[in-house]
Amino acid sequence: MSNIVKWAAVSDEETFAKVRVEFSFGDGSAVQKTVTMADFIRAMSTIEAEQERCLEIGQIPNGFYDGVLIQNKEQSFDVIITVSAHLGVIYLFGVPKQVVFPDLAFLFKVREGMLSASFCFALKRDASGMIGPASRLCYYPFGNVYDNGKICWGNTVFPKMTSIKDAEKLIQSFFDAETNNDLYQNRIVEHPEFKEQSGLLETLKEMEVFPQKWLQENGNQLSNLCVAIRGGK
Repeated sequence: MSNIVKWAAVSDEETFAKVRVEFSFGDGSAVQKTVTMADFIRAMSTIEAEQERCLEIGQIPNGFYDGVLIQNKEQSFDVIITVSAHLGVIYLFGVPKQVVFPDLAFLFKVREGMLSASFCFALKRDASGMIGPASRLCYYPFGNVYDNGKICWGNTVFPKMTSIKDAEKLIQSFFDAETNNDLYQNRIVEHPEFKEQSGLLETLKEMEVFPQKWLQENGNQLSNLCVAIRGGK
């Protein structure tokens, strides 16, 4: 039950205009207090100003799916960005390899302009063929990402993040980073030759799309990330 404020104007020969305020709380208790009209107006103006206070969002990044701004902390936000399946490049031991990427979902947590956490997952689209809440999260099929989706950035140096749109720079840094076999795991049982990441990359360069059947789900959906950035599990 929410708290309630009731008020009524009162006056007498000594005090002139005053206001009697009654605060009623959710537990059934109540408190009354008489204040001057000037103090009452000042307090109500402060409440109104707080209610109308805006948080600036600014421009949103390409692929923006969901996000939250952190109150009382400048340049702090959580953002989820999706990147559609595309032809791109992986720098395996510094050597560029052209490959097809599956749909991806990134989650970035930025606090006071600095990246504090980052995750990447592959996506399987929902039953309608769209990226949405029911899209299933899968393990990222290449290197540089742990089983829990956490990104290993190596020696990457990040610029200060001044707006939520700057998350685009993080995604570009992810694709530009050199990768190796340290975190790579072949999850495609029918292709033991993919034990080395180079085997997978050589096969993908001949394909137009990443085979969905090669993606292994981790038991979560895109909606779970949206819950997580709002303090859920």
